[in-house]
Amino acid sequence: MKREISVEKSYLAARVRKALAEDPRLNELDIQVTVTAGKVFLLGEVASEKRRETAEQISREVLPESVGLVNNLTIASYRETSEEEHLR
Repeated sequence: MKREISVEKSYLAARVRKALAEDPRLNELDIQVTVTAGKVFLLGEVASEKRRETAEQISREVLPESVGLVNNLTIASYRETSEEEHLR
């Protein structure tokens, strides 16, 4: 029984990872996907709230309705440099 649960967890994580990487709305490779206690967790940083929402939507599309989804993605913050950049 334990082996079946492990395989199912691996399958769910792989299915979500593949969808996030291949869906043209996102094409995101850097999102970590883990499965714990019957829930799928999305972890990492994305560039915008729109990409965060899209990652959640894509994940829900490939997961069975009985599996919970926790979106722990954060929005990356980029600082403006105070100095001018020069190319050489």
